[in-house]
Amino acid sequence: MDWIRQQVSDLCKEIRGEAIPLTDAFNYTDFMINSPLGRYDGDIYESYFNMVQNAHPPAQKPPYFNKHVSIFG
Repeated sequence: MDWIRQQVSDLCKEIRGEAIPLTDAFNYTDFMINSPLGRYDGDIYESYFNMVQNAHPPAQKPPYFNKHVSIFG
């Protein structure tokens, strides 16, 4: 099993440089892929932070909070 993991890791390193060109070959826009990773402009960190922040606005409790987290729920 360790050999398989090592082979997968080695193969991933080998094709890493081709990942973006292969993905770009499908001609999907960043908007369509909807991923902050692998962005054309290379700004993954700010984009990822904004995506998470928009999905979970401050001062809003998630729907499960009262049932599973709150001691008062």
